[in-house]
Amino acid sequence: MSNIYFYYFYFLYLRGGLSVIAATKLRIPNVRHAIVTRSSLYRLLDEGLDAKLTLLCAPSGYGKTTALSEWAKQSGRVIAWVSLGKQDDDWTTFWSMVIASIHQGVDGFGLSVRPLLEQGPSASSASMEPAMTALLNELNPLSSELVIIFDDYHLVTTPAIQNSMSYLLEYLPAHIHLYIASRNDLPFSTARWLAKGELRRITIEQLRFRLEEASDFFRKTTELRLSDKQLHMLYDQTEGWISGLRLAAISLRLSGNIAESIHQFSGRQQHI
Repeated sequence: MSNIYFYYFYFLYLRGGLSVIAATKLRIPNVRHAIVTRSSLYRLLDEGLDAKLTLLCAPSGYGKTTALSEWAKQSGRVIAWVSLGKQDDDWTTFWSMVIASIHQGVDGFGLSVRPLLEQGPSASSASMEPAMTALLNELNPLSSELVIIFDDYHLVTTPAIQNSMSYLLEYLPAHIHLYIASRNDLPFSTARWLAKGELRRITIEQLRFRLEEASDFFRKTTELRLSDKQLHMLYDQTEGWISGLRLAAISLRLSGNIAESIHQFSGRQQHI
């Protein structure tokens, strides 16, 4: 079996059974809908290459995954992508996914780390240090920049994972960059990195569509021809919420009276 297939279907020893990492969880997602070019947002993501950590923090529907996936594809860097689910909220599973993803771009990566991951952390926070130290020792000599992206990080709550992430960030080499997309703030302190300029935060204000981007979205993805007044009204009602604009476009395509539908459109509607 080739290395790539070995790591796509990497076996994890978890609580008396085997589980498998799905290949799609370690791939940059394909975006299903037409893309609006977001140059200003991509510039903010580029700035993350000067920091240890870039955090995209916003509720559902603000395009965190879309922004990261499109930026990653055009960044020119080695990307390790990890899509997280509730079933990944386990220390061994989590870090095995990270190692498997990095290995796809860095051949032979993780040989010293995997045996330590299988042991798992004990009740002592110090027990995860050998695995994290081994990971750092393999990251340090890499010859090129590496970007590790964690999508849906809010689904991870295990304290051992949070402690090990904090430890990793503390000693992360300068050419390794973490990007985290989450609906919530991180559960470990980041004030020190923010003060040192090692943390970039991207929030609702930067993620939501600007008016010109909303106009571009309707022009590129629908056959609707909205007046400036209609577009402004719809933008004000959605506050640039990307999923809200998509739902509005669907609703308007089905409407027999666009002007009335825009007037009635609001977040109080059941499907919104």
